[in-house]
Amino acid sequence: MRPLMRLRRSVEASPVLNAGGNAGITVQEQKETAVLITVFVGLAVVHRVSHRVLLVPLRDHTQFLALATAAVQLLTYSTLCWCQTQTGHVTPEMQRFIVENRGCVAAIGLFEGIFFPLVMLGAARLPGAMVQVLNQAVVPATVTFSAVLLGRRYNAGQLLGVGLVMAGVVAGSEPGQLVGGLDSLATGCLSASAAICIGAYCCLAMAVTLKEVAFVRWREQASSAQAQQPLNMSLLCARAALAQFTLQLTLWITTASSTIHGREQLLLEGIKALLGFPGLSLLYWACNIGFTFAALRLVRRGSAATVVLANVVALPVSALVFCWKLPLLPPQQFHWHFAFGLALVVVGNYVYGRAGLEACA
Repeated sequence: MRPLMRLRRSVEASPVLNAGGNAGITVQEQKETAVLITVFVGLAVVHRVSHRVLLVPLRDHTQFLALATAAVQLLTYSTLCWCQTQTGHVTPEMQRFIVENRGCVAAIGLFEGIFFPLVMLGAARLPGAMVQVLNQAVVPATVTFSAVLLGRRYNAGQLLGVGLVMAGVVAGSEPGQLVGGLDSLATGCLSASAAICIGAYCCLAMAVTLKEVAFVRWREQASSAQAQQPLNMSLLCARAALAQFTLQLTLWITTASSTIHGREQLLLEGIKALLGFPGLSLLYWACNIGFTFAALRLVRRGSAATVVLANVVALPVSALVFCWKLPLLPPQQFHWHFAFGLALVVVGNYVYGRAGLEACA
């Protein structure tokens, strides 16, 4: 594996990855980025809302839902990768690069394989708006992992933004701020579920950081070979999805074998619950894959800071949607303290993303 200090020097030499900007882009590229951000926000909102709604009928089958999601991702990414290989978008050099960096790619899949079961387990027992705040734990976790793995340095504005996000997550994760009259058992259940969600999003942050490590390594290798073609995203996602599916299948077989009803009964119950809402399941999976590609394209075209700024719009919209009457979910009531936590997270995202863009200007 490549020495870490060499990778850090590569990141420090890259203004896009290090500071979060992209100087000298054309008007056409700006328009394309604006369209991509709009698509990202729309997919983010629908993805988050459909995910929480789907967890209502599948509350007792979250591990099966995670396994089914991993299977859909593996099938979709592998199909896209095969098609793009046939058209020449996936080159032999890219295939060789993935093999040489198989440890990093496998780690991406393993962390995503841990993320999905945990986040579904925790989110199924939490109010939808609260989950939107908790998922912002990915911001400080990504900053930490990027500093360790990539040697990235952040300016005062970015650190201030991270601090505001952390304060907002803490403020918004207090169960008593969402509903009144909770007994100690219910409060303890919400707190445990919140902790599970935060841990899950830390795993996601590690996967995101490792994807950026892969992009940095490819960019460094491509620069030395005088090549300009970016690393194909479907290839990276397909190989990572294979590791993710393998891990989740192993976990499901292990846990299902230890239950009273056995694997066959759990499998039938999970399929029955999933087929009870086929349209909702397909909507969630389609938005999940589309959201992933939109986020990666934003990182590759602009920077991670661009994704954070786009989330300034997606986050409050996603949280406020849960105030409406949704299929299977009643309108959510929460106090102004929660709204304050949400506002802190939104402002923190804006300060962090803006500071990252200005650092390169």
